[in-house]
Amino acid sequence: MMRHLINKHYDTPGGLLGHPTNVSSHPKPPVSKEDETMEYIQKSKIKTLVKNEGFRLSPESFDGINRAVEGLIKNMLIEVKADGMKTLMNQHTGTPQAKQESNGSCKKCCNIKPEFLRFAKSTQEYCHEQAVILSRKVG
Repeated sequence: MMRHLINKHYDTPGGLLGHPTNVSSHPKPPVSKEDETMEYIQKSKIKTLVKNEGFRLSPESFDGINRAVEGLIKNMLIEVKADGMKTLMNQHTGTPQAKQESNGSCKKCCNIKPEFLRFAKSTQEYCHEQAVILSRKVG
């Protein structure tokens, strides 16, 4: 009882300031599937980017930008599934990969020791030779 005398904004047995907590004076309208779209963008960052590029932004454009981002992500997930993976990685985004320092042997084989490259190449050549031999015996 003392608590209610100190600050009358605390919950009382009947709810906040004596109003019942389980009754809503304004029932919410049913939400349609279209209204359930999730926000994927941060509007302030979009505004800053557009303004820094020297353009203006209509408030109505945020819905279209949000839908474009959603579509972009879904297309990336199609790529992930096509690769037989469950993790969205940089390779699925379509952005250029960061260049790594090469040891001079091959631009595709960055940060790989030359000994391993020699071993891999000789193993690949051996497997190819064995495949050719077996295909001649079968055919």
